[in-house]
Amino acid sequence: MAFLSLWGVRGNVGLTEAVKRALNAVQKNGDVMTGNLFLKGDARLHFAIVDEDGNVRMWLFKDKGGDGVCINNGYDGGGDFILRKDGGLTLGSGAQIAPNGDILGGVWGSGWLSTAIAIRDNNINGRATINWVNQNFITRVMRGEPVNPGKVNEYGPAEAPAGCVVTSVRHDPTTAYGIYFTYRPLSVFINGAWRVIEG
Repeated sequence: MAFLSLWGVRGNVGLTEAVKRALNAVQKNGDVMTGNLFLKGDARLHFAIVDEDGNVRMWLFKDKGGDGVCINNGYDGGGDFILRKDGGLTLGSGAQIAPNGDILGGVWGSGWLSTAIAIRDNNINGRATINWVNQNFITRVMRGEPVNPGKVNEYGPAEAPAGCVVTSVRHDPTTAYGIYFTYRPLSVFINGAWRVIEG
């Protein structure tokens, strides 16, 4: 009879619903949840990871109508990392990754990476174009027709003439020390024309 009266008291004071909820409660010291966890309200609600001494290591939150999901590094600092509503990312340092993949940061002069690249491209294009290189630099080298000079005192000339290079040296079998040699003029291609190099 005492049990029945106690049961009636519980029902009368409104504990029936609380007891039902407690049956499926997640334990404070660790448990497994297989359903969703809801933090409900219009004000900022934090999910936090906290040290035993109460210092917060990490905050996770999203303001109603705010920029996006925020992750704060707690006492380690570094500002808020924001996974923005537009698909971009803002780092705690203020650097950003835009939805199109562009990057904003101090290393680019506090501007966007695409702008820094465009400025460099314009700078490079203004300095040296392909046409300028072709007009001012050797783009090809060619050997000319071979020349076989006569021997002098069983030897050939002491060296090839200016603008030429020795391309062959052979022993003359009809002499003890004599040699034949061949040289060719060298031509270079600059500004659309072949030119024989000068000595």
